[in-house]
Formats: sequence, structure tokens, C-alpha cells
Amino acid sequence: MKNLCLIFFITLLFISCGKKDEQIPEVEKPYRLSDSYENISMPGLIYVCHITNNFVSVIDNQKYELIGKISAGAGTDYIAFSPDRNTGYITNFNSGNLTVFDTKTNKTIATVEAGENPTFILPINESKKVLVSHESAEGIWVLEAEKNTMIQRIKERTGPLYLIEQENKIYQPQIFTPFLCVIDPNTLEVVKEIKTGGRPMGMAFTQQKKFAYMVNFDSSEVTKFDTKTDSIVRKIKNINNPRGIAPTHDSKFVYVTNVVDDKVTVINTENDSVIAKIDVFKMPTSIAFTKDDKYAFVSNQGAASVSVIDTKSFKIVKTIDVAGNPIFLISE
Repeated sequence: MKNLCLIFFITLLFISCGKKDEQIPEVEKPYRLSDSYENISMPGLIYVCHITNNFVSVIDNQKYELIGKISAGAGTDYIAFSPDRNTGYITNFNSGNLTVFDTKTNKTIATVEAGENPTFILPINESKKVLVSHESAEGIWVLEAEKNTMIQRIKERTGPLYLIEQENKIYQPQIFTPFLCVIDPNTLEVVKEIKTGGRPMGMAFTQQKKFAYMVNFDSSEVTKFDTKTDSIVRKIKNINNPRGIAPTHDSKFVYVTNVVDDKVTVINTENDSVIAKIDVFKMPTSIAFTKDDKYAFVSNQGAASVSVIDTKSFKIVKTIDVAGNPIFLISE
């Protein structure tokens, strides 16, 4: 029960003023999927991490159905791929390790010790390194990709990692404090700290990463940044407890999950206005889009499901039942 409380406390972002009676579902639905299936590594697959399970689910985005899984450690929390997409990486929040797998076979290549509560992953192709950050005091660990060994540990910093190639820097929202760190990708030292006004939980970038939209959980706003100057362009208010954020591929819209209100907010990036608030979710956490931007997929942690949204009508067209506690998803 202690571990369950810890998972709830961290993964639901310390919602002390929200729905105190929410509980992580403990009863799993029947869920048997092969880890060997057709269309492995097919572009456009949806990968779903489950914070209380030891696998990543895979959804076919053409048929909108589960087609398989990738075995990993306990508490899969995040998945990322090498730039050449030959290798995948999964953080295992509960077992404290990193699963490295071959994307052609979905078989594990290595399991690497990664410290307490590893979460976010950032592969950096030029240096052949993979950065792993944590929701704990472990800070950032550095994996040497060719040997799959940890070679460096950096002082405490928490939050997702985003590489802005054209400006040669990394953004890391500090999910427990109201700051955005700007990091030198070569030295991995913090070169700047920007006050955000609320705990920043994640970022979404327009094409060429000229602008970034960041969700601030405490202040219930989305902040727009100029990535060249690291300056705040605008604050979009009244977006309650934003948790996850993702842009459409054409950068025309940004979708935000409101984990307490059980909604998804849609922002038009042309004028930074809210154009829709979509209902019928339960603790939505993460968003991904099909390559043509016709559909959005939303993980509902509180409902053990993934919702499929028609991005023209803003209507849910299908709900896909998955294993419990889908915390993160990505389209590749």
C-alpha cells in the first residue's frame, strides 16, 4: 500500500486541492497480448505506458485496436526511440531501471540500473548518449548508447527533457518547483533558470521549435515561450490543472489535458486562443496525434482507456480499453 500511495502521489502530480477521492484502479481487465506480432516498427503505431504494469501496450492507429505489447520492468512510465529508430528505451518507475529493446523484434537488449523513479528519456544522436531524468533526487543519469552503460550522474534536477537543436540547448521544466532550466547539451550544466509562475509539467513545440508552449499545473495556465530569446511571449489563462501537452504536426493547434477537470483543452496557435474544451475523460494525462493530424489519442489514467478524438469535430469517435493506469503515450 505504501508503494501504491507513492505512485499516486507522484504520477498524479500532487493534486492536493483536486479530487482527493480519486484512486488508481486496482482491478485489471483481462489483458493478454503477444509480445510478437505483425507490423512491428510500422510507422504510426501508438505506444502506451502503464505506471502499474510491466509492459508497454501497442495500438494500431488504422484499426484503433490493441495489437501487442513490449515487455519491460515494473511501472512503465515513458518510452522514447533513438533517432534512427532502431532502438527503443522504456523507463521503469517502480523497478528503478531502463529497458533497452530492439524495435525490429521488440526483444530486450539490456536492462540497465537507472536509480529511483526514472521517468523521462532524451536520446542525443550526436553524442550517442541517452539522458534519463527522475521524479526523485537522482537528477539526470547519462547512458552511453553503444555500450548501454550509465557513465555519468548529475546533481538533482527533475522533469522532462527537450532538445532545441537550432539553439543548441536543452529545456527541462522543474516539475516540483516553478522554474524552467536551460541546459548546455555538451556540459549538461544549467546555464539559465526562468521563473514560470507555477510548477511546469511539460512542453510542446511548434515547427522548427521557434516557440514552446508549457503547462503550469499550479497556476492553471499555458505559457508561450520564444525559444531564441527564452522570453515569455504570452500567458494563456484559465486552463485548470494542465497536465499533458502536445502539438499537432502542422503546429496549428496545441492540445492540453486537464487532469482534475477530466477535459482536454484545444488552443489555436495562430492567436493563442482556446477554441474547444472536450469532455468525457477520466484523469487524462497524455496526448498523441496521427501523422495526418486527423485524430488525437488521449490516455485516461483513471479509466484504463485511450480515447480517439476527431480533430475536426472535437468528438470522441472511439474508446480503446487498455490495461490499468495508462500514464503516457506516443505516436511513432
